Amino acid sequence: MKVSIVLIILLLINYSDENTPPLGTSSVAFVFDVTGSMHDDLLQVIEGATHIYNATLRREYSIYDYILIPFADPDVGPVLKTRDSNRFQRGLQDLIVQGGGDCPEMTITAIKLALEQSLPNSFIYVFTDARSKDYILGDIVLKLIQEKQSQVVFVMTGDCGDQTHIGYQIFHKIAATSSGQVFTLHKQQVSEILNFVQYTIQTRKVNLLVIDNIKRNKQNYTLAVDSKLLEFTISVSGANPQVILIDPSKKTLNPRDWFTRLLRLKEVYILNVKHPMIGQWQIQVTSSSAHSIRITGLSRLIFRHGFSSNPVTDLIRTRRQPMQGSLTYLILEINNKDDIRNAEQIELIDLFGNVLVNETIQESPFIPSFYSTIEKFQPPIHNSFFYIRLTGIDSGGHRFQRLSSTALASYVPLKPVVNIDINSIKIRSNNPAKIQCHIQSQLAYQVQWLRNGQLLSTSNYSADITTVEYLIDQPREINDEGSYICNVTSASGFDIGEIKVDVLAAPPLIQIVPSKSLFALINSSVSIDCRVQNTENYNLKWKQDLSPSILVELSKDRTKIYENGTLEIKNIQKSDDGSVFVCIVNNEGGETQERIIIYVQEIPYVYVYPQTIIYSYQWNITLTCVGMTGIPRPLLVWRRQNNLNPIEQSAKVRSHNGILNIMMATKEDEGSYECIGSNTAGVDIKTAQLIYAETPIVSTNHSHVLISPGDDIDLICTVTGEMFPDVQWYKDDELVTRYRTNINGYLEIRNALLEEDSGNYTCFVQNTVGSSSVSIRVDVGVKPTINISNEQIQVQIDEQIQLICEVYGSPKPQIIWYYNHTEHLYDNDNKTEILLRNIQQYHTGIYTCFASNLFGNASANFNLSVTMIPRFTFESDRYLNGIILKPLILSCNHIGLPKPTVTWFKDNEILIFEHDRMSMDSTSSLNINSLKPTDRGSYICQISNQFGQAKQQYQVDVYEPPSLLNNSNEIELDVNASMSILLSCPVTGYPQPTIEWFRQNNSMNYNQDTNMYLHSNGSLEIRKVEITHQDQYHCIAANPAGTTTHYIQLNVNIPPWIIGGEEETMVQALLNKSITLVCPTTGTPKPTIQWFKNDEQLETYDDNNHYILTNIKQADEGIYRCIATNKAGRTQRLFNISVYMSPYFEHQTENISRLQIKSVILNHTLILLCPAIGLPKPKLFWFYNGNEIQLKKKHMLIKQNGKKLIINKIKSEDEGRYICQATNTIGTIDIIYDVNVMSKINKF
Repeated sequence: MKVSIVLIILLLINYSDENTPPLGTSSVAFVFDVTGSMHDDLLQVIEGATHIYNATLRREYSIYDYILIPFADPDVGPVLKTRDSNRFQRGLQDLIVQGGGDCPEMTITAIKLALEQSLPNSFIYVFTDARSKDYILGDIVLKLIQEKQSQVVFVMTGDCGDQTHIGYQIFHKIAATSSGQVFTLHKQQVSEILNFVQYTIQTRKVNLLVIDNIKRNKQNYTLAVDSKLLEFTISVSGANPQVILIDPSKKTLNPRDWFTRLLRLKEVYILNVKHPMIGQWQIQVTSSSAHSIRITGLSRLIFRHGFSSNPVTDLIRTRRQPMQGSLTYLILEINNKDDIRNAEQIELIDLFGNVLVNETIQESPFIPSFYSTIEKFQPPIHNSFFYIRLTGIDSGGHRFQRLSSTALASYVPLKPVVNIDINSIKIRSNNPAKIQCHIQSQLAYQVQWLRNGQLLSTSNYSADITTVEYLIDQPREINDEGSYICNVTSASGFDIGEIKVDVLAAPPLIQIVPSKSLFALINSSVSIDCRVQNTENYNLKWKQDLSPSILVELSKDRTKIYENGTLEIKNIQKSDDGSVFVCIVNNEGGETQERIIIYVQEIPYVYVYPQTIIYSYQWNITLTCVGMTGIPRPLLVWRRQNNLNPIEQSAKVRSHNGILNIMMATKEDEGSYECIGSNTAGVDIKTAQLIYAETPIVSTNHSHVLISPGDDIDLICTVTGEMFPDVQWYKDDELVTRYRTNINGYLEIRNALLEEDSGNYTCFVQNTVGSSSVSIRVDVGVKPTINISNEQIQVQIDEQIQLICEVYGSPKPQIIWYYNHTEHLYDNDNKTEILLRNIQQYHTGIYTCFASNLFGNASANFNLSVTMIPRFTFESDRYLNGIILKPLILSCNHIGLPKPTVTWFKDNEILIFEHDRMSMDSTSSLNINSLKPTDRGSYICQISNQFGQAKQQYQVDVYEPPSLLNNSNEIELDVNASMSILLSCPVTGYPQPTIEWFRQNNSMNYNQDTNMYLHSNGSLEIRKVEITHQDQYHCIAANPAGTTTHYIQLNVNIPPWIIGGEEETMVQALLNKSITLVCPTTGTPKPTIQWFKNDEQLETYDDNNHYILTNIKQADEGIYRCIATNKAGRTQRLFNISVYMSPYFEHQTENISRLQIKSVILNHTLILLCPAIGLPKPKLFWFYNGNEIQLKKKHMLIKQNGKKLIINKIKSEDEGRYICQATNTIGTIDIIYDVNVMSKINKF
């Protein structure tokens, strides 16, 4: 009986809700076969579980709980699921292994139970030495793996003797699908694999490579290591696995220095590389059998995925697996968008590494962390498992690759399922009704509705529509009753649902007469009929409706119901207005209600105000008419008396809700107006009277009168319309009493005074409907006169002058100043004088003082002249620097009145102009074109007129820009490392240029580098050159005239160096085998390599770094040299090759087998041979019954250096096992003799 154990360990988290594991936690599970042959395995698992628990505590996400599932045949369980590590340990210790001999076991059932009990993303480890008996459950387990995304690892210490059986092969399929592995071990090696288990569950794993290789071979793989990958682990399960790692720099890694062997067994090889170099790694895997390869990494850069028939941005709306035969998008979500620059493509890869689908992906425009394939694609066929591989560029610009956590497979959609809410319904006749069926379908589907087997309709729907309806319009008992079938069909199958429909008889039809409403006068009585149609057997009653949900019985004092259903209401009151009465009729089909509203009526009474209005021309008039009583509310209408029609609405006349507005009334609107109030109960009329009157109009011929002091004048105002005997005059709002108003209403002003009689006069007239007035302005005054002291004025520039204008007149004149007869100097100020400050040339001209009032105007002119001593109009540095062959301007901008004369001097002599290079411009400035060194010196610009002179002096210097002496902008220099070199910057210029050095356009801080020295002539010395100094340098020479640059490419030569070449290398080569001599070299420039044997040059091909010796012979022994040479020097490495051969027996002398039986007669001589040879010559040792023979017995001799053991006169105690062991540095071989000593020769 074989035993298998699966253990699931879930992350431990302190969480308040014990029943809800926190998001991101996992489980670890052990499943163990408790039959007798697994006893040793169980002991190792018990010990290893403690280490695994301790390892889980160090995880970033702790294990939540532990699961232990023991199983045998046919029993599986009981399941132990706990968060208590001590309880889990006791569960392991309580397992009892017993029985034995049965093979296979119920392994798949136990794995299924482990997947069901564990959390998603868990770790499941299966321990067994038997294949599965229940492999038929494999598809269920594969489906669970895709749902849970958990990893299943098998630790096999047996296989029932047949690894080709489906019960064993299902383990490989489960492992490959879950990114797990099958490890085939000896029983004593179980503890070693548990050490690996505790390591793997500590990490935040991402899948990088998952391949099952069904052949024994050597295969090369590439691995893209990105900046987010902290480490990676390679696990190979197969016979004699070997792994060679080559990093991105093409360096083959040494395991002692560069990676850690986590597990090294005959069937398993697991290694780990921490902080790997970023770039493309080459991984060579060799195995002598079918084998599996898993490469996982530690990284936070992970992705989730889903499949959808439409582009979405929510993985909840996707499926984890694609649907068989349906085109699909693949949607991906990157856990941290900041970790990547771009995701480029996805590949679907089968379990053997073959690419099934390759699609380009694009980023979602709405959510940056979401990507999807650009087009839909056809997923792989059903039962073809595949991994999703995502490829892109990380945030550091390096290529990354990630695999999905488990393999996937397309699923076959299920047939549709139809559900009915109610199997039987009742509907009313002639009332439309809907019946429904609810559909669950993974594919688009078609729905057929049938009634009693007859097809009613056919419609097609998409899979996201889950409810379908059918409308029974105007149902009738005979036609629409029966069985309705909802028949749903898709490409994956069909299903039906049935609904029984019963059509009930129609409720009664009733009619109220009069219909809907009834009008009644106060204190009257009314009758209402309720007529019933389409039924004979019914009950009728009347109720009053107080609200939509409250019906009350009628008052018997004022109502009566007759046998025919007529309702009589007596003595109608105002409170009955709006009352609702309901006729209710019942039969077997239901109940019908009809309502009628009572509206109470009353004869109207209206009131009009005002009843009389006196108005004038273009007044706005309003008459108001109010309905005091009346039900319903009376309609109010205005009309002219003796006119039957209402007043027509217009822009002038408006009538609304009893209000009459007459706009801009005239005499024609005079008369009587009637307001008519009416409703259905009667009419009332009231009258209003409009009376027209006019207001007086006053005018005058002169609104403004001018007079001189002492004059007489009559102010005249003319009145039209009604005449009045009195006219009132006002001056400045006060009644005039100083002068008389004559009989015609004129105001008589006599002997007018200058101030008292000037002002505004008003003539005012009034009657019963209005008043009128007119104003006249009276001014008494004198024309202006002007007096000035001097008309001609001369003033020095920069001085100031005041111009005074003495003005007389009444009223006080307004003064305006003009410049040159046109420019108005002051807009608002009424000034008699102006002050001109800081006189300039532009102030020259005529200044006019202009005075005016109501009686006239006057003006006077001032003629202003400006003088100035010559002066310069600029500020300039006396020292000017020009550049040779460039132009230079010496400014002489000046002013002066009258205009000054200009003279230029050089070095105190009048300047003689070189007309091809020198000239004066319009400002008298000196322009020198194409400067020469002879232009250096002192220059003076002299200006003068009759009022004085001024001088401007310059000191001119001419600069020359830097230039290279050798006319070479770029040179290249070679220097050996550790030597010194001088980088020169040969330039000339005036003034002497300053020199600065740069390296790759970066300024050099050579003052803080003791290895560098800047000489006074600008040369840069590197005292000890290193390889890091190899670069491009340039010096920039600069002075005020310009710059120039000199480039130097510095090449640093490094003598060749052979890695490991300091000492002679001793090489042991096996006879007839091949070896490769490696001579890894460095140096700049790259060294050339030559190979020699005993001072004779050897011919090499392709890569000179390697020299290959094939089919080694003894003649190949000797001293081999590789010599590396470049322009900086040479070096060599020595290889001392010795040819070796593992010991073996010379079969030519005797047909020797490893175990021989020797029979010898007592006292005879026995010779045992040991014909072993080898390189170096092997040492021979003889053993008797396990102990080395020491030749203490005289009758035993060892000859020919151990090739012969001679036993003389053999004795019976010499009987036993003799072993000759041949050993050299390469290996060991032995030959065994079992010796029987016979007392005599048997005769036949």
